[in-house]
Amino acid sequence: LIAPRMLPWGFMSSQLIRGVRDCILRSVPHDSQPRILYLAREKSNTRRILNEPEVLDALLARYPNMTYVVPGELSVSKQVQVCARADVIIAPHGAQATNLIWSRSLAHFIEIVSDETANASLSALAQTCGAQVSRVTAQTVGETHHHSDVTVDLYSLDRALSAI
Repeated sequence: LIAPRMLPWGFMSSQLIRGVRDCILRSVPHDSQPRILYLAREKSNTRRILNEPEVLDALLARYPNMTYVVPGELSVSKQVQVCARADVIIAPHGAQATNLIWSRSLAHFIEIVSDETANASLSALAQTCGAQVSRVTAQTVGETHHHSDVTVDLYSLDRALSAI
């Protein structure tokens, strides 16, 4: 991908995003089975979800066939293959969530955000790809900054899942 110049922050060309996605997906086989993905952040010492086991329990109770993926542990090709089949993607705010663009049939994107990480970039990207967007609130634990650990509000998660 060659960008002739820098675009303003937040600018997203639907045509460009869909064009890149369609070009990449030509080589990925179709799979008609609906898929729900949780895209986890890489193992990190920052921006951890401290109650992630409870989050995953809540997700698996509702969607036993949900797939847990750590995109950073996969090749780019495998990330595309895994995400191409997703109808629903649930992810904490972070770079791993940009993989949502590879979905052929993304209907819902649920983003886990805190006040420190909240911005509209991933929501806008998901909407550009045709998805409905829900946001699940997470509370900062300890010192408040962009790299703070968080706990997910399980009630907020349940409300977002009920809307699917």
